[in-house]
Formats: sequence, structure tokens, C-alpha cells
Amino acid sequence: EGPAAPTTVPLQGGVPAWPVAMPCVLWGVTCLSMPGRATAADVTRKFCEAMSLRHGRDEASSPSNGAPAPRVDLYRLVPVTDVTLGAEECVVVHLPGSSYSCSSFEDLHRQLEDLEVRY
Repeated sequence: EGPAAPTTVPLQGGVPAWPVAMPCVLWGVTCLSMPGRATAADVTRKFCEAMSLRHGRDEASSPSNGAPAPRVDLYRLVPVTDVTLGAEECVVVHLPGSSYSCSSFEDLHRQLEDLEVRY
């Protein structure tokens, strides 16, 4: 099985004439680091703490609005290079040399909110 043949999509005003299925690309930023080895449960718990999410099994922290805890999925990633991605696939883009982090985005968001209040 070789790479998928390219698909030609007719355009109307520069926009595809019908919905086109495409791979989902996620951009991940550094959120936390775990010292040494950790179980999936450890990573999930630390991630929820870092993102101020309640863990699905933590009944004591149920929100007052009764909303269910968000599902947290963990994936072991492997690098991909010269491959064709299927429409149903999900990939993560990682910039290992980047200085972006959750805290830098929080700071940027705070600055934007401050500007919106001022102006």
C-alpha cells in the first residue's frame, strides 16, 4: 500500500466546494515535567492539577454546576517524517526549541484582558 493519491477538490471562490476531510493537527506546548518515571495515572493527576481541572475519579472536587469531569487521554507519541496522513488521523506538532509554555500563554492572555478593560 503506497501513499494515497492526491485529491483534487473543486473550489468556489477559493473555498472547497464541499467539506473536505483533513488530518487534525494539534500544537502542544510544554505544560509540566515529571521527575523520573511516572505512571499514566500520575501524569493524568499532575496534568489536571497544572490545568486546574478536577480528575474524573475525584468525587470530592465535583463542581457546583454538576458538569462531568473532562476526559483526559494520554498518548505515547512517535515521530513521523515523510508519510501521508489520513483524514481521520490526529497529529501533534512539537517545537522542542520553543520558549512557549502554558505560563507564557497565560501571561499573554492576561495582558490582552488588561488591554480590553483599558480600551
